[in-house]
Amino acid sequence: MKLLPFFLLFSFGFYQNILAQNEKPTKIEDVKIENTQSKPLKTEFTLSIEGQLGVYTNGDAFFVNFGGPAVRVRYKKVSFAWVTAPTLRFWEDAPRPFIIPTVGTGFEFTYKRFGIGFPFFYNAAKNEWTPTAGLVYKFK
Repeated sequence: MKLLPFFLLFSFGFYQNILAQNEKPTKIEDVKIENTQSKPLKTEFTLSIEGQLGVYTNGDAFFVNFGGPAVRVRYKKVSFAWVTAPTLRFWEDAPRPFIIPTVGTGFEFTYKRFGIGFPFFYNAAKNEWTPTAGLVYKFK
């Protein structure tokens, strides 16, 4: 019975990643930046849910997230995003379980499928946001 919320959260995150593989991001607008070259530069601004796996740490705990809604700016193969994601925190904290579901939000920089992220994760026991850093892999 104690594992039911963990199982439901994990299943929901996995299901959202599967859905993200089949849907294209929604384009809000295309921004064209004029330059002196013959070809205009194209920057794409999207609001989407993309399938990704992020692994982060703050030195004490280990965080794994499964993607989520993102506001993303793309230029060629480089993208910058503000991501919010369901997360599992792995941390030995005596009265609490080793694996705790939480939420994370923060910046992410990616090149093609790989990137680095700097999210903050909420710790309900201490009522504070924990800064972290880690690696990201995008499935699409």
